[in-house]
Amino acid sequence: DGHIADVLIVSARTSGKPGESKGITLFLVPTNAKGVKRTTLKTMDSRGAADIDFEGVEVPAAAVLGSADAGGELLDQILDRARIGLAAEMLGSSAQAFEMINAYLKTRVQFGQLIGSFQALQHRAAKMFTELELTRSCVIGALDALDENRNDIAEMASLAKARAGDTLHLISNEVIQMHGGIGMTDAHDAGFYLKRARVAEGLYGSQAFHRDRYAHLEGFESRGDIDVNTVSHEKSAGTRPQARIEASNSRSDPPACARNISTLTTMIAIVTTGVVREGITSRSGITCGSGPQYCVC
Repeated sequence: DGHIADVLIVSARTSGKPGESKGITLFLVPTNAKGVKRTTLKTMDSRGAADIDFEGVEVPAAAVLGSADAGGELLDQILDRARIGLAAEMLGSSAQAFEMINAYLKTRVQFGQLIGSFQALQHRAAKMFTELELTRSCVIGALDALDENRNDIAEMASLAKARAGDTLHLISNEVIQMHGGIGMTDAHDAGFYLKRARVAEGLYGSQAFHRDRYAHLEGFESRGDIDVNTVSHEKSAGTRPQARIEASNSRSDPPACARNISTLTTMIAIVTTGVVREGITSRSGITCGSGPQYCVC
């Protein structure tokens, strides 16, 4: 709502280095202040937004929100709550779009029979239902973390936002594809779900951003990329490159990734998005690499 706001909360670095949360200060800046230029944007989902430019803007010391150099942590807390709220909206959009698909499968007739009787479409519907239930669990978990003021709110926010983004992306595509030609027109609501989905996916961090953030919050640290020649050889041989999680000790316990589903999920996200990496270590002493004791994700 930057196009109609009277006051902006602006985060600016006042000390420290780029990437550090310490050294960021929040300022209250009136939109009519000298040097503030506001340009209204037309977004895909038809919601209000604006591009704000600052040139030589000056504000008094009283404009500092909170304490100087301490706004980074507060900003993250605010954004995490916004991410969880947006994840809940995305879950609702996904659920409603799925209901539209489900109803259409039960009423649309092709080749003399309901399209919902086609096994291929049943499989796709089952996939969407499964993803919806997973997303619902993630969003409820994030909301519970907020209600209980737990210390893992950041992790749960990223988990919920990433999961909700993937699910909404899938279902917003399917709602158009399964409705066929009518789904491509503005006469049907399907297109509105897709337009909002693409904007919501990017707000407060995309799926890729939150997978990376979740991995860092869980203590994973990259130690270099996997040998490209090895990956190329495995691909040419028709085998899929594997990520191995090596136990850090010789105990006969089950592999750590089998004991910790969040670790397993994180590792799968890491090796299936972007560059395949090795040498990733977590706080729990798990190393992604080759070794005698490992489980394959």
